[in-house]
Amino acid sequence: MSSFGRLRGGLVVAALVVVTSLAWSAIASPQVPVIDLAMDAIVKGPTKSTKTSKSLVARVVNEGTSTEPVCDTDISWVITVNGTPTTGSVSEKMRCKTLGPGAKARFKATWSYGAGEVGPGATVVYTATVSVAGDVNAANNIDTETRTAK
Repeated sequence: MSSFGRLRGGLVVAALVVVTSLAWSAIASPQVPVIDLAMDAIVKGPTKSTKTSKSLVARVVNEGTSTEPVCDTDISWVITVNGTPTTGSVSEKMRCKTLGPGAKARFKATWSYGAGEVGPGATVVYTATVSVAGDVNAANNIDTETRTAK
């Protein structure tokens, strides 16, 4: 056999080793999961001074690469009326949802106004926050909606 034939055979074996090594390294070293949840506060319609409560929705979007469990206890609401924290309370429906990458879930809540705190023309600011350990992007964890009471 000529030296060219032996060399060519050696190159084929070397190419196979390289391709096999690349395939194994891709399987053996998966991407590190990234936790990144984002908040979208949803307040539909006006806040009415003639009512005593307002429905709220916290929509959580998984913008990371890992699957994450999210519960209503991971969500908080801060509501101010004319710049002062509400004397009322926010109640949420107890539930949890597991979100895969790109998935969204809606968490419903109800704000019960403090006695006499919402009058016509009052500025009501609704701020929702999602907070979980390891979230790499805190900048998208908070969303705010503002309404002028009617």
